[in-house]
Amino acid sequence: MAEQTKAVLREMDQAEERAAQEVSKIDKDLQHSVMTLSTWRNQEQAAEAKRGWEQEAEQLRYQVDERLTKELRELRRKGEQSLETDTKAIQAAVYTAKLKQGPQGAEAWAEAGSRAQFVQEDLKGLQPAQIVARFEQARTAGDTVGAWLIQRYGREILEAGISERAQAGDYAAIDKHMALDELNRQTEAELGAEERRRLDELHTLKRELSRNRTQAEERALRQKYGIKSY
Repeated sequence: MAEQTKAVLREMDQAEERAAQEVSKIDKDLQHSVMTLSTWRNQEQAAEAKRGWEQEAEQLRYQVDERLTKELRELRRKGEQSLETDTKAIQAAVYTAKLKQGPQGAEAWAEAGSRAQFVQEDLKGLQPAQIVARFEQARTAGDTVGAWLIQRYGREILEAGISERAQAGDYAAIDKHMALDELNRQTEAELGAEERRRLDELHTLKRELSRNRTQAEERALRQKYGIKSY
């Protein structure tokens, strides 16, 4: 699972390593040149030469960083395409596993159908944290159908609330986000070990694929968010 995305990440690591080797050679060449300055009689000329070599080395490092940034940008595009495929495959596997958490058999589905409207109405009158508590109570009591209905309709209510707040210009909705995250966490905790491993792997791949790796990327990030450099 996710082998193509992992291969892209390895390419990104290799590109970083090549760039690091280039920079190391630039630094060694500069160090060697500076060492020869001790033989110069004219110290003013030596100091001027040192400044020139340092500026040249800095420009070479900058060029290496720019080339690496360009290469990583292309690799990320490739990685995002493969990650999309991997994501669909993992989500399909997780969805199949989650179905097993719901009603099993005709009788259980009939019970879910008869209780659905009452659960929805009940949840609409609860605070976000109370929805999570109600889910925990149903699960602890062994009410599989009830727990499934609560997490299903509770998630819909919380997501709708977050969307409404966002449209009104409030993007925080911390209480709803926290409740939704907790519902997702508890639901995912009941998945099998393989599904949890796949979800963790997906989160890791996304993080590794998007993280900044070059100075150019760091500069762009600081500029985007108005972060000053000191």
